[in-house]
Amino acid sequence: MRWIVVSLVCLGIVGCQRTESENVVRDDTMPAQAVARSTAAALAEVPPNERADSNANRSAKPSISPASFDCARSKAGIEATICADPDLAVLDREMARLYARAGSEKPGDTLKGLQRDWLERRNACAGAGSPVECLKAAYVERIHDLRVSYAAARTPDGISQGPDVWVCADDTRLNLLHINTYKPMVLLDSDAGQVLLTRADGTTGSRYAGGGYEFWQTGTEARYGRLGMAMTTCRRAG
Repeated sequence: MRWIVVSLVCLGIVGCQRTESENVVRDDTMPAQAVARSTAAALAEVPPNERADSNANRSAKPSISPASFDCARSKAGIEATICADPDLAVLDREMARLYARAGSEKPGDTLKGLQRDWLERRNACAGAGSPVECLKAAYVERIHDLRVSYAAARTPDGISQGPDVWVCADDTRLNLLHINTYKPMVLLDSDAGQVLLTRADGTTGSRYAGGGYEFWQTGTEARYGRLGMAMTTCRRAG
């Protein structure tokens, strides 16, 4: 299987084909702007959108672990890699939260089997050229699939939001999943495939870019473009 670094052309785990599910629910709640932090500071904090009170003590530590499992027992391997990176730890917690919600909606062997298959693909990132980027792609793919497939997983109380639908002036239709990690990301799904973009610093609005793609959002409007095509304006549907 061909892997491409998260920064970006197509997600290695997802590939460049559209997902089979076309039924997505738009979520009007957009993620708040995350603040860039050092690894040490980030691991000591509750991430954006997981805070019960945005004015609460920002130095409050998670009560158990920065990941969904006990990092104190993870000395090596994939789990150690996840625990050492604040964005991966946050993504792991979000995936576990959505998986639990999906199970409350449709518990059964199908969901468990899909999760086991995903865990095998995630663990294969140990042999990737960039395990961290491979893991980010793996987690975003799973979060996307859970939110698309299970209504119970589309709640706005975590770090993932959407997917929400955007329609562009050139008739391009985009589905965007926002991931409000310490370095915010969006998964952009269109007829051209899926691509994971990261937030660009020092710009007005919310500009996400990578791999020749760009999505620059200001409120309910945005500009979208990729290599070889002119920028087009887009509006959120609905």
